[in-house]
Amino acid sequence: MKRFKTRAQAVIALVVIIVAAAMTFYHISQDKRFTHERTEHASEAIRLTFDAIVHDVEHFYQFRSPALLNSAEVLKAIRESDSDHLYRLILPRYNALREENPYLTIMQFHAADGCSIVRIHMKARHGDNIAARRPMLREIHANHAMISGFEGGLGGIAFRVIVPIFDQGNYIGALEYGLDTDYFIQRIKQFA
Repeated sequence: MKRFKTRAQAVIALVVIIVAAAMTFYHISQDKRFTHERTEHASEAIRLTFDAIVHDVEHFYQFRSPALLNSAEVLKAIRESDSDHLYRLILPRYNALREENPYLTIMQFHAADGCSIVRIHMKARHGDNIAARRPMLREIHANHAMISGFEGGLGGIAFRVIVPIFDQGNYIGALEYGLDTDYFIQRIKQFA
């Protein structure tokens, strides 16, 4: 009888160990699956939020551009690469845009040949062939279509929205807006 009792206790102990191990393994695997699903969900939410922010930024500056460019004087200054006159015409508008969004750190006008006409954010520096160094600018000068994305420049990496400038159907250059990358971090935090 004593032997049977010892065997029964050993079998029960073995069953308890096996069940405990199975339950532990199950909980660990479920926890890993839950963590993986939560991470995937968070990544997807951030991606969707980022895409929505990019869409908003593109549309905001795309629709602001005609107001900046809807002037014979501005178009003439661009055509003639008159940086001083263009700077004086655009500076108040740049300041107003910066009041709306302080993360706007770059506003630059480019001639159709790829040279900088004027950096509103850095007036003293202009005339350089910036398209030679920047793929996004080469693309807009080749395709004459709006482009956006992150790209490095003199002031570092920024999210850039570059819109083509036309005068009576002729491509005469591009207008570039650049947002500090912190803008995206702050906006994503708002959605979190």
